[in-house]
Amino acid sequence: MSGNTKEWIVVISAIGGLVFAAVAEVLWLARAKWTGAGSSIAFVLISNAIAIVLGGLVSFAVFGTMLAMAWSGALSDIPGGNWTLALLLAFCFTFPPVLLMLVKRVLLGLMKIRTGRQAWLFAFVAAIGTFAVSILPAVSLAYVI
Repeated sequence: MSGNTKEWIVVISAIGGLVFAAVAEVLWLARAKWTGAGSSIAFVLISNAIAIVLGGLVSFAVFGTMLAMAWSGALSDIPGGNWTLALLLAFCFTFPPVLLMLVKRVLLGLMKIRTGRQAWLFAFVAAIGTFAVSILPAVSLAYVI
């Protein structure tokens, strides 16, 4: 199998996982009778789009800055050394799911779907589930093939 084919399989599995998570979230909202099908579809698409775009941009900016510093040789001059880089990497990996959770929670309230503890729990589980279902299979496939 060529390198390009392997890369496309990984990308398609990540997109497929994201679609699967979105459909599961819509079904969860509809079966719990929190809202209708139209509102749940709008909620899922809007929250995922906002979080993916903003989370991706922030992570891209941080990774890009780190890469530019590596090319210029300035990484060795960072105060805190490797700890700073480790914290930046941890931030890049945790920011998108945390942002997704917060966006989902805010939209649940704004769209008057749910408030309180149930909204926080739903936002947490949906955000973790979305990232787990979309990223873990892609990473596993990338490792195996």
